[in-house]
Amino acid sequence: MNVLLPFRLGELSFPILMKRIYHFGIVRGMGTLMLVRVLDLLASTTLFAFSAWWLQVEIVQIPPDFFLIIGLLGFLAFIFIPYVGTAASAKLKQLTQPWPKLSNLTDRMFHAANSIEANHHKMMVLLLTVAIWLSLLAIACAAAKAIIPPVDLVEGFFAGAAGSISFALPVNGFAGIGLMQSAWAYT
Repeated sequence: MNVLLPFRLGELSFPILMKRIYHFGIVRGMGTLMLVRVLDLLASTTLFAFSAWWLQVEIVQIPPDFFLIIGLLGFLAFIFIPYVGTAASAKLKQLTQPWPKLSNLTDRMFHAANSIEANHHKMMVLLLTVAIWLSLLAIACAAAKAIIPPVDLVEGFFAGAAGSISFALPVNGFAGIGLMQSAWAYT
């Protein structure tokens, strides 16, 4: 749906599908979508930053070591986001306690973060997210090699991550032709 609709309006189908298939409420589905998108954005940004540092890329006169710092910060944020989500949920519950409807809304929004209680389950979610992103970037690298044979793995990761980050922006052009393709063209 995101490829066909402008401004990433296809994301709105996720909570609706969660409601139809799993009988989640719309707010609960939106909270799950937000958690997934935050993890995706952190993973792709971290992989982009590390690959940009490895390739010693200078974008708009930003020194390559800046990308190492961004990569490390992204990695730390990625590791701690499930714990921060749980802590934020507890704090919001405490703050919204005088208003039961608002408290109920925040409970539903943070359901995805709160449902992953055990530390080993949180780590499994993170490892699965990394595995999915590495697979997607390996596919991007294979596609790049089919078009431009001398592309190595890190260059493919860089281009794939740049494309994914550009696709995360709220505007994706018409029929998916726009920012992602410009990221590929840049590399």
